[in-house]
Amino acid sequence: MRLVPIRVMSRVIVASLLSHASAGIAHAGGESTSLDRARLASDIGRIADAARPGVLGVGVAVLGTNEQWFLERDRPLPMQSVFKAPLGAAVLDAVDRGQLRLDSTVVLRERDLSVSYSPVAAAYPSRTQWTVEELVTRAVETSDNTAADVLMRMIGGPDLNGKIAYAFGAEFVEVRINRWTHEVRAPRLVGAFAAGRIMNPRTARSQLMGGLIWGMSSALLEATEIDQRNARYINDNLADYLLPVNADTPSVEVIMLSERDDQVNPAGVKGLGELANVGTNAAVCNAIFHATGQRIRKLPVRLENLEI
Repeated sequence: MRLVPIRVMSRVIVASLLSHASAGIAHAGGESTSLDRARLASDIGRIADAARPGVLGVGVAVLGTNEQWFLERDRPLPMQSVFKAPLGAAVLDAVDRGQLRLDSTVVLRERDLSVSYSPVAAAYPSRTQWTVEELVTRAVETSDNTAADVLMRMIGGPDLNGKIAYAFGAEFVEVRINRWTHEVRAPRLVGAFAAGRIMNPRTARSQLMGGLIWGMSSALLEATEIDQRNARYINDNLADYLLPVNADTPSVEVIMLSERDDQVNPAGVKGLGELANVGTNAAVCNAIFHATGQRIRKLPVRLENLEI
């Protein structure tokens, strides 16, 4: 068995155990042994504990038998990091105005608990009292959803009911498909975004432009290829892993809409971290559907997937 931990970002670890298996697991020496499920369960738990806080979950697949094990597979992702800075700023502003005190005690009730990632919720009911400072620390540093939700209600109150504090974006993609070779090109990407007050237009535009290119790349180019026999990455270098270059994205246009929102936080700032990439790959697939009538739901879109 080969246990391969992959750190994809700070405080986040996804672990995979990839092995060639039939009745047993083949090792390099040629011998075959039965699957040690007890050890497997122990290893999964150990990796998950080491990855906290912010672990997305740990999954194991045995190639050949397609047996799978997951730890907390249904747990939603942690609160997006784009909320951390605005939430922390809003709480500190409420402290400056005398609305809150950092040493104030907050008593949690069962209805306050979030089903998403939350060590604060996991500590309930053995611990029900937290200070405002502790909740801010856990919301900002570890993306604790219960802490974030409680703080949002404390600083927003009933005035935020029925209102949305998210940034919004829309992506548009033009594709051209060669009838004979099935080659897909995306000559034009356009994105329009409203993300509150833009503090630095240059870096914001660069971030959004990169997101549009990333989304197109995930739809048409990028994929991790794994050797199922040896449980090794095949395209683990820049020569084999496909990435877009200037010729792949001849036209990328970013439109930043003027938006003023004085209620989301005192500065009117919203997060736009990955706002541009999450919908672009879907826009590419929609454009392919409009051109061919085919719905492709597995990325990246391969030439052999198209029937023209």
